[in-house]
Amino acid sequence: MKITLGWLPFVVLETIALVSAFTWELTASALGPVLWRAQLYLLMPGSILVGRFIEKFLWNTGLSLRTRGMMELIGSIAVNAIIWLLLLQIVRGLRRLCALTNR
Repeated sequence: MKITLGWLPFVVLETIALVSAFTWELTASALGPVLWRAQLYLLMPGSILVGRFIEKFLWNTGLSLRTRGMMELIGSIAVNAIIWLLLLQIVRGLRRLCALTNR
């Protein structure tokens, strides 16, 4: 699968967020809070929406905290991908519009 230039920053940022989400608890050094903040901010738009959904619909269903956490992490990345796609479409549309007006 080819990753275009528009998707490369998304893949890099979400990879950093994913690694930070899994490793921030494992370190007792000052790196732990930095990793926690990194995953918090990089997963932010998706984690707010998915977190609300999980809290409202899946909280008392008997799912373990680990399962809900994994669902929130995967859902956050999916929502962030949709937001990134919309932003890419807006930027591409504006670039086409500017190219047409400069002719």
